[in-house]
Amino acid sequence: MKEFLIIANYLVGIGELMLAGYFWKTNSGSAIRKVMVLLAFSTGMWVIFTGTFTYRWILLDYFDLGISFVYFFGILFLTALLHLVILFPHKIFPFDRLHTVLLYIPTLILGFAAFTPAIIKENITPSSGYTTSYPGPAHWMFNSYLFLMYAMVIILLIVKIKRFDGFSRDNAKTLLWGIILGGLPIVFLDLVLTTLGIYPNAAVASLFTVVWLGFTTYIIVRK
Repeated sequence: MKEFLIIANYLVGIGELMLAGYFWKTNSGSAIRKVMVLLAFSTGMWVIFTGTFTYRWILLDYFDLGISFVYFFGILFLTALLHLVILFPHKIFPFDRLHTVLLYIPTLILGFAAFTPAIIKENITPSSGYTTSYPGPAHWMFNSYLFLMYAMVIILLIVKIKRFDGFSRDNAKTLLWGIILGGLPIVFLDLVLTTLGIYPNAAVASLFTVVWLGFTTYIIVRK
């Protein structure tokens, strides 16, 4: 089971990095496709780091650093997802470069804080074989911010579904279903359970990124 999850994470992560490369080459100045580059890249890196550092099997000297990167790319890809939902299929409020900077500032602050004991107090590998990261004093802020962003993604898409019609409404619906089907398992496993002090195997949750990133890619390419 361990070997299967590691290989599956690598395959999914590499596929998502290739997807980032595809959107990089085909963006043609499109703001939405540029955000897709960041979204696919950060998701792929999150999956690869999760597959590498969920188990203590390689790079032991860099293990704690690797877990911090899991947190960093996790908050980054969720921010990129919110950024995408703000822009896609159409904006419903002004959102320029200044707003983009303001959107990513809290993410970078919390992301870099993941490299300190404030977010991750200790990483241990119990008898179950996979890593458990015990929270630091500011860990609740990290998880709360992730909850907030995911909720904002869902709410914003629901608002757009009610406001748009035709093709735009269908695209918003498809994106919403992808984020619900692929995102809720990740939220439950990585956020809800860890907040309750239950630490599941993170290498399982990361595989669900295939669902929502697949839905998202489909509607972006179709558009």
